[in-house]
Amino acid sequence: MEPMPLVRRKLNDNVMSEFLIGNTFARTLLTKEEANLVDEHSILKLLWVGCGDIRNPLTTLKMLKKNQKVHLFFNDISIVTLARDILLLTMLTFNYDDHHGEDKSTLYDVVISIWGDLLLTSKAKLLLNKTIKQLLTLKSFPIY
Repeated sequence: MEPMPLVRRKLNDNVMSEFLIGNTFARTLLTKEEANLVDEHSILKLLWVGCGDIRNPLTTLKMLKKNQKVHLFFNDISIVTLARDILLLTMLTFNYDDHHGEDKSTLYDVVISIWGDLLLTSKAKLLLNKTIKQLLTLKSFPIY
């Protein structure tokens, strides 16, 4: 195997630096006990500064009650990171009800594959295209 030319390596380094996958465990903002104390009739507002790794918000959401209303606020220096996080969360929220009666893990598996796999299945490609079209036709960003 020949070494990668410098120009190509720099391009690769630059592009891959935008794909943040944490080198630590995902951390939640709330413990299960704290999440249980939140009034499910109120709107819980959560802020991530330097959100980079989407696992942290997802781990926090996993702690909340099923019917909890949540507004998520993300702040990151990388526009690519913010766009990716919005896309993945939109895939989950906009398509969750489409899977009524089905095992929700199928939806989660597709979203996770879009986030981490090199190649997309036909199901993942359909979901990705559908979500991008939904986002492009919105009058304002969705409230998560």
